[in-house]
Amino acid sequence: MDSYKLYNVVRPLLNFLEQLTNWYVRLNRSRMKGEEGQDDQIKSLNILFDVLLNTCVLMSCITPFITEHMYQNLKNGISEDNKDLNQESIHFLQIPEYSENLLNEAVETRVGRMISAIENGRLIRERKNISLKTPLSSVTIVDSDPVSCEDFRSVEYYILEELNCLELIVESNEEEFVTYKCEPDN
Repeated sequence: MDSYKLYNVVRPLLNFLEQLTNWYVRLNRSRMKGEEGQDDQIKSLNILFDVLLNTCVLMSCITPFITEHMYQNLKNGISEDNKDLNQESIHFLQIPEYSENLLNEAVETRVGRMISAIENGRLIRERKNISLKTPLSSVTIVDSDPVSCEDFRSVEYYILEELNCLELIVESNEEEFVTYKCEPDN
């Protein structure tokens, strides 16, 4: 108990939950509604359920009461035949296994770049007092890294959707868009 430092857990946990709700659920809303087919709907909802259940199990030692309440609600979606997951309490479940082969750093990097582009686009629209409801004819993303440019093109649909734009232009020539200025710091 000497090293029980809850503040080391809270911030990463809140960041994870924010990413889950604001990005995964938001970007997959049409899949979860079944607009892209029933198989896709079942798959996306099962992934979300699995993530929520595993998160609750991992949080149960830190926040026992709220996770128990959440588990009792999540338990309604678990088959009674599944004795490993359908227990009387969340505290009877095993900690989920970690599988290194499920990680894909390229996808994580691509999604991180997409999130950064969307957040910067929203910030620019906010500073220019342009509502997200107002569609823009185009948005230009400038990055000198060719891998980044390819990543932006691969998630073009999401960027256009979130920024309410008609066209995405990805440029790699920074010199055309960037002005360098040097001022002394007295």
